[in-house]
Amino acid sequence: MDVNEFLEAVQKDVGSLCEETDVKDDVIRGMLTNLGVGGSAAILEVCLEGAQNGSDLPYPVMRFHITLAKDIDKELYKDVTFALNQLNTVIASGEYPSIGNFCLYMPLGQIFMSYRMPINTDCLEGEVENVRFFLGTVYEQLDIFADMVMFIANGNELVTMDEYLRYLKTIQDFENLEERAKKLADIVDKLA
Repeated sequence: MDVNEFLEAVQKDVGSLCEETDVKDDVIRGMLTNLGVGGSAAILEVCLEGAQNGSDLPYPVMRFHITLAKDIDKELYKDVTFALNQLNTVIASGEYPSIGNFCLYMPLGQIFMSYRMPINTDCLEGEVENVRFFLGTVYEQLDIFADMVMFIANGNELVTMDEYLRYLKTIQDFENLEERAKKLADIVDKLA
């Protein structure tokens, strides 16, 4: 498999998660939809780039950039940054471990998730499987945490990370959006 075939396979896999995909300037873009109870959307961008590798040639990495929220009010930046740090702690060392991290890009007021995956160009067939694993994992993670990210983006102080984690523990079937919506509404109503 050569690099072009690898990128075509990645675009196909991105297409399996996104309603529409396109490629512009070697960046694969797609829209992830129906995330969380609120049915949020996120922009997924994927590209192959070279990472610094000391005095050696740059090492190829796949960069995944997922924009989840935009136009965050500047007055909320401090609270948003704090809440995203709590979320990152949960996915880095808590009960819902995953890949990547959430950030606030202040110049554009955007919440995004980022991950860079080293790619072995001598074994691209195996790397396609690694990309598939990441895409499946990150989709599940986004589906679970999209509602919390929207609470954070809107400056909602009612639903803390602890409250949200308690809510997640009550879910029997994450595929059952009706159950998730009811239980999330119950928590918000109790806190209001």
